[in-house]
Amino acid sequence: VEHARLLGLMIGDGCYTKNRTPTISCGDIEIINYIKDNYDCRVKKEFTQKNGRLYNEFSLRKSTNIFKNAGIYGDVKEFKKLPPNIHLYNKESLALLIGGYYDADGNITYNEKRKQVRITLTSKYESLLREVKMQLVKFGIHSKISKEFRKDGYKPNTYVFRLYISNYNDVLRFKNNIPLLCSHKNNNLDKVVFMSK
Repeated sequence: VEHARLLGLMIGDGCYTKNRTPTISCGDIEIINYIKDNYDCRVKKEFTQKNGRLYNEFSLRKSTNIFKNAGIYGDVKEFKKLPPNIHLYNKESLALLIGGYYDADGNITYNEKRKQVRITLTSKYESLLREVKMQLVKFGIHSKISKEFRKDGYKPNTYVFRLYISNYNDVLRFKNNIPLLCSHKNNNLDKVVFMSK
């Protein structure tokens, strides 16, 4: 499937509502370079974040048909979903789409004390994570969804859903099957070799 990785990135950090040019926001240099190298884009916003990383917001010209063909064009933030024909994707295309989504909204951490790599995907929408959970099973990757209240300055009683992958074999299967762009995520994923089975 052409543009599979872009679809994953956009499901995470993009906007493709009707009657406007699709846009994507990103703060990782690998994603920024990927967008610049592969798509006709215009920089809408650019600045350096407090952590020193560059932040870009791009508009993607002449890209509307990509999302129409995928069956997700017009989805608003609250109703984002995976492409309805994702069951027809071959293994490589599915892996690229999932990888793009994890590059956008995923987090991979390594706990030195516990010798554990944990892969997390966060969303306000449980239905989207349930779709991802089902697709991960095709790679033999098992995961768990948790509903968690947000802290640290968020509105009271707001919560998110998180999809966790933490078992050794599941983390290893993710590493071997789902290609990521972001080096800092890959670096932590490489530490799976230090995990106890």
